Formats: sequence, structure tokens, C-alpha cells
Amino acid sequence: MGKKYDVIIIGSGIGGLVTAGMLSKAGFNVLVLEKHSYPGGYCTSFKRKGFIFSPGAHLMGAIGNKNVSLGRLFTRLKVDVDFIRLNPMDHIHFPDRTYFIPGDLESYQDFLIREFPAEKENIKQYLKIFRGSYRYFLRGQLSNPYFNGELKGTFQELLDSFFNDNKLKTILSCQWGYVGLPPAKVSFFSMFLTMGSYIIDGAWLVKGGAQKLSDALVARIRENGSEVKLRCQVKKIVHDDKKVNGVILENNTTVLSDIIISNADLNHTYYDLMDSTKLNHTYLERFKKMRPSLNFFLLFLGVKDFPGIEKIHGWHYKSYNLNLPGNSPLYIYIPTLFDKSLAPGGKQIVQVMTEFPYQFSEIKDWEKCKRELTEKILVKLGKKYPELIPHIEIIESATPMTNKKYTFNTKGAGYGWEKTPDQIFFDFDPEDNVLENFYKVGHWTPWGYGTAGVANSGNYIVSTIIYKSKTT
Repeated sequence: MGKKYDVIIIGSGIGGLVTAGMLSKAGFNVLVLEKHSYPGGYCTSFKRKGFIFSPGAHLMGAIGNKNVSLGRLFTRLKVDVDFIRLNPMDHIHFPDRTYFIPGDLESYQDFLIREFPAEKENIKQYLKIFRGSYRYFLRGQLSNPYFNGELKGTFQELLDSFFNDNKLKTILSCQWGYVGLPPAKVSFFSMFLTMGSYIIDGAWLVKGGAQKLSDALVARIRENGSEVKLRCQVKKIVHDDKKVNGVILENNTTVLSDIIISNADLNHTYYDLMDSTKLNHTYLERFKKMRPSLNFFLLFLGVKDFPGIEKIHGWHYKSYNLNLPGNSPLYIYIPTLFDKSLAPGGKQIVQVMTEFPYQFSEIKDWEKCKRELTEKILVKLGKKYPELIPHIEIIESATPMTNKKYTFNTKGAGYGWEKTPDQIFFDFDPEDNVLENFYKVGHWTPWGYGTAGVANSGNYIVSTIIYKSKTT
């Protein structure tokens, strides 16, 4: 790898792969460097005895919809995968009732008005602003004719300004697990971007598992004449106090480029890969105050099919007060209800996600922690759904340390930065940076909300790079 590249991208998450796909299609000579033996970051899959588990990205907003910008992006990249649309997109379980959340805006509005007729006009006005603002936010335009208020409020504050019915506010907030914070803490900007991608543009699965999407993007990048190198870890980014020049690999090979894009954890990028003494001091002081998102414990079960298993699927809450401490949802996801190819005949996949109940720094023995949490979740499942336990054939689990090991994400963070009002606009301008021609993509950017968000972060950066290349 002695030659110089137009662009080097560190990390092969969806943000990095989409960026590489678009730049290589535009004629840039791109090199993607990935430390692991497979691409994808959180958009990967693993196999156990015929079961295909996708531990990170599963439900994806917008990308399968060819009538909207993000869907057209994957069409232009000629990504050879099949998408499955979910409608309803979610099942939400409360102690007294289960709600089925529609996966298109028209049905969603009808559902809300049917459940809360007294709030009909408020619902219509809210969804008009939700739909319109989402489109503007997606393009990076904060000012829009649909919403002219302060953008740094919480989702709860926004809902309180529209509605009186507390149960309606709960239903509008009940999918906060996709953003990582309950309504009283999460930025409404974050909720609009995330839930807009699902409810307005559709919620999609990649048929055959999330790894199919990452592999298809790699194939297109290579067909465009660019390179994706696996098992190729970056040791240092070469730079002075003004601009980047290239990278040094673990084998001490130096690879040159005038443009570096990090799809990696930014703490790792700034403090392990870069010489922080040469970086913009004011920027780093602001950066040090940033808080990572919560992290999760994940349980993967391969089970024999049994009658009624579909009733387990969805988000499970203890009460309608979503801001109540201890009311974090238990998410039980059964992808084989929609894609039979993920498991052998007569079998199902049950994936369980719950908020990690400890501080990352508290854990000294991670294997012991994994065993204990696995047993606790199985006991909880056994009490709630005793028919499930005898059908289990395979048990795998993952802690935040598992995520940290494979992605270098700080404390195994599940969603990049915590999506609070005081953090969402950090790094909003691509030029707000530590070095010239250094860029970031992925869920550590303001656009990094789920698969749609990280893909859009790549789209945003590519536009900036192509524009600068034409004007310099």
C-alpha cells in the first residue's frame, strides 16, 4: 500500500461504507481500513448452528424506500440486497394492553386519532410539523416553515406544549429505545430524525441479516476501483497542527492521503490515533464535556417454534410513566417472524435487549457479569413467558465490553453521544473541526441516529468534500 489515496476512511461502519461508496462512485480513490475480519461495525451478523443473529442494526429507517432520498442513495450505489418492510413496525406492551404502532404516517395518524379522538386537531397539527421538520432536519436545515421555535428542548417539553392526554404522550414516546433516552431527557430534534425515518419513510429489515448490507456496500466500493482492507488496524493518524497527511498502520506502514475520515469512536480517534497536543485546544475542551450514550446487555436465543411466540415480540414496559426510574423497556425482537431465512426450519430467533444496569467502570470480571446477567434475564423471561424456556436451543450474550472490543466505542456505547439537548449540535458544521481536511461520520456525529442517520452523515460529508474539491 505504497500509493497515495484521495481519501482514507478509518472504520467500516455503515457511515464509513456509504461515504466510501459515494466518493468512489464520484471518482475518488478511497481506502477503507477496518481492524476486524468483517465489515459493518454495528451492522453485522454472526452465525450459530444455522441461526443468523444481527446484534446491532436490525430495524432500519428509510433505506428500503426508493421514493425518498436515503432509499434512492442505496439505489444509486446499486446495493444488491432485499429489504422487508414492517407494518406495523412495533408492538408496545404495557401491563393492561398491547399497542401496534403503524409503519406509515397516514395509518399512524389514523391510529392516534382513533385512540385519542379528543386530541384529533392537536394530533394533525403535531404530525404536520413532525413530517415537515423531519425533511428539513434531514437536509441539515434547522430553520424551516414548520417549526420556528427553540430546537434545544426535550421531547417531553414539546409534547407537553401540544397535548393534554398523558397516555397519548406516552404512546408518542414509547419507542424512545431507538434513541437511548426517555422523553424527559432526549432532544426532540433526535426523536424527530429517528422516528421520522421509521414512521414517515418506513421501517425495514435487510433480508438475510444486517451483514448482507455491509457486504453489499463493500462489493460496490471495490467494483468502483477503491479498496476495503480488513484486519488492517490504524495505529496513528499522521498530522501536524494544521492538517492531516495520512495514517500509520499496526505493521508501521505509512499510507498517505490529504483527506482522512474517521468512522471510529472519537475518543479513540483524538486521544489514541492523534497527537492531542497538536489539536485545536478550544475544540478539545468542548469535546471533553461530551457524554456517551447508554449501553446495553444483549441476549441471543435460538429456539424451537411454538404457538403464540409472536405475542412476545416488542417493547415491554412496567407502566405508562416512561420517565420513571427503573421503567427502561425490555426489548424482545423476533426477526424470524418476518424473515424465515434467518433460522433453520421450525426454529425462531429471540433477541433480548435491556439497559446495562451497572456503571462500566464498576465491572472487574466481565465473564462473570455476563453469566449473571444471562441468568437474570432468563429467569425474568421464564416468569413472564414460561413456555419460552423449554424451547431454547442456543444461548449467546454480549455485554458493553463485547461492543467495546469489536468497535472501540467508549464504554460500549450503543448510540454514540447521548442525545440530550445540550449535545446534539456539537460538530454540526463539518468545518467545526480539529484539523483541515479531517472529517467524521457515523453515530458520533449530529446525524448519527440509527442506520438512516449514519448513512445520512456520510451523504452530508460527501457533499462537503465534493464541493471543496471543485472550488479549490
